[in-house]
Amino acid sequence: DATVYARRDIPKGERLHMSRGDCDVNCRGMSWHYGTAHVLRDAGYLEDYPQRWVLRAKNIPMSFHLEKEGEGHHGLTVTWNIFPPNEDQTRFLLGHLLRLKDIEDTLKEDVEEYVEAPHEKETILQFFQHLKTAMQYAYWYSDMVEDQDEDQEEVCVLGSDVCARGYDDFKPQYIEPFENYYTSFIHNPGNIFRSFVGPNEKLQTSYQKLEFFHHRADPDQNPDEGPKSNTCMYIDTHINVCTSLRPHYHEVFVHYPASFLPANQVKRVAFIGGGDNMVVHEVLKYSSLELVVGLELDQGVGRASFKHFGTQPHFDDPRVEWWFGDGAKSFLLFPESYFGSFDLVLVDLMSYVMAELRVDDDLSFMDAAVRLLDPKKGVMAMNYDLHPPQTKYMDYTVDLYFTDVPIFCKQGVTITSGAVDFLTAPQVDHNLDNLFWDLNYVKDVERQDVDTKYDLWYNYWNCSSPDSRRRNCTPVKAPAYEEDDDDDYEEDFDAGAAESTGIGSLGSFLVLEAEDARRLTEGIPQADAFKQTLTKAGLTTITFQQTISESDNTATVVLLLKEGYVVARMWPQHEYCAFDILLWSSFNKMEGARRELLAMLGGDQASSSSYRMVMGGMNGAIEEGKEADGAIGPPRHAPTTNPSESYPEDAASSSPAQQDVLGTVLSESLALIWDRHAVVAVFCGEESQPCPFYDMMVREEFENLTVVPFHTCPSPVLSQACEDATQNRLRAAVLEHGSRFNGLVVDVSLSLSMGQVLHRVLDHGMLRGEVLEDAFVAMDAAFLSTDSAEASWRRGLLDRIHRYFVRYSPAFLADVRGEGEGGGWNLGVVSGGDDYFLSHLSEVLEELRDTHGIASEILAVKNGINRYVPMFEPSFIAGHDDFDMESGRRQWDSQRPLGRQSMVRLGEEGENSGLPLLRFSFSLNAPQMENAVRGALQSMQYLGHDADAGEAEVKTHPVGEGCLVMALWKGGNAVAHWDGGGVVNINLFSQNEEEELHRQFVQDFINSVPSLSVLQVEAQPRGYGRV
Repeated sequence: DATVYARRDIPKGERLHMSRGDCDVNCRGMSWHYGTAHVLRDAGYLEDYPQRWVLRAKNIPMSFHLEKEGEGHHGLTVTWNIFPPNEDQTRFLLGHLLRLKDIEDTLKEDVEEYVEAPHEKETILQFFQHLKTAMQYAYWYSDMVEDQDEDQEEVCVLGSDVCARGYDDFKPQYIEPFENYYTSFIHNPGNIFRSFVGPNEKLQTSYQKLEFFHHRADPDQNPDEGPKSNTCMYIDTHINVCTSLRPHYHEVFVHYPASFLPANQVKRVAFIGGGDNMVVHEVLKYSSLELVVGLELDQGVGRASFKHFGTQPHFDDPRVEWWFGDGAKSFLLFPESYFGSFDLVLVDLMSYVMAELRVDDDLSFMDAAVRLLDPKKGVMAMNYDLHPPQTKYMDYTVDLYFTDVPIFCKQGVTITSGAVDFLTAPQVDHNLDNLFWDLNYVKDVERQDVDTKYDLWYNYWNCSSPDSRRRNCTPVKAPAYEEDDDDDYEEDFDAGAAESTGIGSLGSFLVLEAEDARRLTEGIPQADAFKQTLTKAGLTTITFQQTISESDNTATVVLLLKEGYVVARMWPQHEYCAFDILLWSSFNKMEGARRELLAMLGGDQASSSSYRMVMGGMNGAIEEGKEADGAIGPPRHAPTTNPSESYPEDAASSSPAQQDVLGTVLSESLALIWDRHAVVAVFCGEESQPCPFYDMMVREEFENLTVVPFHTCPSPVLSQACEDATQNRLRAAVLEHGSRFNGLVVDVSLSLSMGQVLHRVLDHGMLRGEVLEDAFVAMDAAFLSTDSAEASWRRGLLDRIHRYFVRYSPAFLADVRGEGEGGGWNLGVVSGGDDYFLSHLSEVLEELRDTHGIASEILAVKNGINRYVPMFEPSFIAGHDDFDMESGRRQWDSQRPLGRQSMVRLGEEGENSGLPLLRFSFSLNAPQMENAVRGALQSMQYLGHDADAGEAEVKTHPVGEGCLVMALWKGGNAVAHWDGGGVVNINLFSQNEEEELHRQFVQDFINSVPSLSVLQVEAQPRGYGRV
């Protein structure tokens, strides 16, 4: 016999069962993987409470018990099994909770239509409700765990009772850089690479390791059913770009900022990075384009991308000017006329690279990039990967963010300008043939009633006035830490003080491939002809050396110039000449030399290809006081714009006119609470004081708006009694009105103390869940006052609501300034749950201007942490067939390389700093340089790389403070020059294309000068057919 005790009456016929979720803590491992959903699956019934729920985020289980305590909707508690959720898991909970709420009506309709058995209908709907409730409470309790952890870490800086309560002083908070990061976890990706094979090719360039993976679509498959052909490139084991997402990033990156430029005015574009040639592909779509300048560290990326993606670098397009090598040094060689002249500047670099690079001690990389822009209309775009840049480089900035990207799932781009306010500037449709983005792109096809201009906007910053830059655009400084006074570390930062390091000499190197050089068929030109041609270009020849090989009908001439040197390698049978032009002074004469040399051989721009590199120059080659070199490098002062004046700080008094203006501003702003039956809480001063905002809202008699006043507690305000009273009043109001609050309004009469209590009460996720709707608005309107402390704590309160209470996107914090009768005012708004907040806010301000004559300006709109996107599917996935691959294929097949060239920069690294020394610590002279070249040539012959290298004609010439060694032989040539300081440059060409030959030559050269090490290597094929 068995005696059974029950906690409730059991009707006759009801099945009795044992709860599968009610067991010890570990449940023999079941707590990690077995819960209410599994019970329903295996046993066919839905458990009553307590329930155990097991969810998986990033394939990591998240397990909790949901138990009932007391009666009513809010009588549930959550107990985490082992670990509470982390940030990613909390975002996962919220993302799926919102998804469940979105599909609820559709699910009910589908169940009614497709499920016949009443019991099954009931069970499905019950399970859905239990799942939604479980995720809701798990989300609320995940926030409580974080709150409790933060409370334990608080430090008492106020009175003991106040400290015990943990009140916030609302001072500006320092935000650790990682707190601004957009997490990469926005959905459960699964095995997104399952269809890839490879890597099909691995190669090590001079700078990094590249890997290419391919997926080829089955030619017999339906293109709408199977995956498209796709290629992905990895750089140093990290995925960099894929065909499938190419238009999603590059079209937005290029054409979105360009949409703020006038029609037919995209004339001059500069881009930094973009070595995969995809940026230049997009830029060349503009028929108005006159010049596009690209800076890329590694030309190996471009050549490999051409091979695998079919993206052409367009070396043969006279509008395209590539600079390879260190971009910071390239800036120093740019003509001064480049700065302040570009309509569009695109910075396609990793965020940390942008932040850390410098041109020199006085100029950051990004400052130099900004100075390229036309100050009257220029727009810049910057890629960001982990977080938007904290530094606001110009007056107007928008951070774009979108989650419609295959594989990467998300993408961020920042656009900025010193002249274009993106909020008010019109966008222009340039009528381009794009695959993914145009001005009609919307993130939600079901919402066509809002301005799509803001669909990709995440943050907006207007830093044009000094007070706005101070308030919104200047990050709070990190807290000061006690300096390390450990004597063991006194010299840590002085160890390299005696070493002279820096940029050193610079030279501009032009690779010029002259094809259709018809005059070569008339005979090989003599060196004197080249000398005369260079004289026309304003260059002075010091000496030259020439060799002609009758056996294979080739010739090479090297001309040493006062300003640099020129090498010409000629193949008359192919009507082709390969030019090297290195200038270490008179940089402005490079274009003239190019034109004259092409004309000399009967060619022209249309039949040539070219690109540039930054190499070492020559100390002492430029005479002091001479202006013949032309102005180069960025200006040391940024171009100035005309920032708007700061709003005046009005007196703290509240005139009737000011009250009316604020009332109107707040009245129109209530439109941001878009629920049709809204309940709004107004937090006021003491009950004996006027509460202007509450009085206005009651007086206006807003339709379908319920207003509930909350007055400041009697003294002492900062107390447990006040907190309890405020909590009870909030809960009671929700019960009375049958709805949670859609809005919170901070009245001008509210004191700091009551603001602290409000923050403390709402600092618990469970209570917020009880009293605040998922989508709600908090706002504060105040006069511009000399009482900065008063204004500061109000901004601080809204900041905390935004940063900790709303938290996840869409979660906006807006700062609005305006002018009206009686003076200036400020409106602060926090909006949670409104994807189209910026559009709605703009409509409110337009209404204030058009109807009431009240002018205003948005100073900042900041979104929260990016949201997890459940069931993610991009709207479009690109494949190879979506692009014109034929043009690239024809060029690839037409290439005929005739040799290999290596440009090598050698130097001495400082023993302490590890940086290249400006001057060698050892003595170097011309005979040593010549011996090093001869030794390397002898080794080439001895090792069998080139039988004629040992017979090369070698000559050495003093130049400036250094020297130049030139060597010519049948199978190639070498030019080595020492700048007289701390740089040796080697230019080696051989018809033998083996990489090992070049590597060995450099190593043998270094063996003769053991203190040298390789600082830079640029290697490229030379030949015709647009190599």
